[in-house]
Amino acid sequence: MKNKAITIDEAENYIFNPYTVNKIEKEGGLDELAFLYSLGCELEDVLSLIPDMLENNFNDLIEKTLDQLNKLKGLDSPKDKWYE
Repeated sequence: MKNKAITIDEAENYIFNPYTVNKIEKEGGLDELAFLYSLGCELEDVLSLIPDMLENNFNDLIEKTLDQLNKLKGLDSPKDKWYE
């Protein structure tokens, strides 16, 4: 999204959606990551309500998500895909 490779709508369809949040929550122990994904679901709302805050929110979301993903290094990858 930041590099305009995909739109906010596309990101919500592929990544930031309630289905993905639900799957992360079911994995257990990933509450912070699930919370960050739920914030990603709200990016379109930020764009429509306070567009001048979109870049700041997006950068914050990237930083916190990368931090959480780095903490997960070394864990086994899930065998089942989270999407259908």
